[in-house]
Amino acid sequence: GQNIMNIEACEYRNAFLKYHPDIAVVTNVDPDHLDFFKTEAAYTKAFHVFARSAKCLVMLADEAQKKWMIGLAPTTVLVSADSFEVRGEVFNSIQPGIYPFSLPALLVPGDHIRLDAQLAYVVSQLLWLDAEAAKKSLAQYPGSWRRMEVIGTTKNSNLVMSDYGHHPTEIIATLWALKKAHPDKKLIVFFEPHQYSRTYELRNEFATSFASADMTYISDIYAARDIDERRDMITSKILAEMVAKNSPCEYVGTLDDAQKKLQTVDAEQKNSLLLLLGAGNIDELRWSI
Repeated sequence: GQNIMNIEACEYRNAFLKYHPDIAVVTNVDPDHLDFFKTEAAYTKAFHVFARSAKCLVMLADEAQKKWMIGLAPTTVLVSADSFEVRGEVFNSIQPGIYPFSLPALLVPGDHIRLDAQLAYVVSQLLWLDAEAAKKSLAQYPGSWRRMEVIGTTKNSNLVMSDYGHHPTEIIATLWALKKAHPDKKLIVFFEPHQYSRTYELRNEFATSFASADMTYISDIYAARDIDERRDMITSKILAEMVAKNSPCEYVGTLDDAQKKLQTVDAEQKNSLLLLLGAGNIDELRWSI
């Protein structure tokens, strides 16, 4: 048997630079936590250092924004839909080369979920785990709390779901996946922005992130590690006005106001998907309908 420790590492305050992993899986390098990093260049530099700290770097082959990371670790593994390519040094007795694979259908919808599954499967093979057991496990994965989590169906036949997504890239992927999985339902989103600094720095990206939603209601920003300067530069009302230029959106106020709106929408709609979205307290609304 192998002694394996799996860590979900965060880049905030360069926390992930404290680790020196045998295998580092990088899912994305979309700028975030700019209250700490200040610039995209500083954010990118941190990932540069992180990649060099790993013995083996695993990433998706077709993501252009990560091409600069190839070769920073002694071994780089590029993952595609049906194969993975090992470049550089031999890792864990696995020689450089191309290794084909195929994955079964998954229970959880979304292209981003399938990409994560591809990365997970490849890591299992780098660790010499049983291939068929890995595929079976991925096929049976039911999803996790607050990641496109199904809460239930209301008495008005509306499906209620919850998701932790709070970055524009996450939101786009999640809403697109849910719309594709439930094309017969109106997708109505209740979004609580997380951090004034993130909301301000990524306001233009947020403005176009809700295109897949039929309606978005935005409540007040959840404050975390924020400075007064940022509080004066952005509000949820301003953000809602920006989003409304690209897709239907309204500002609803406090979480109490959002709860009342949720109850009203539930009473008025039938066969819709009501999504509670954000990393703050928006998930607490699940108990109100």
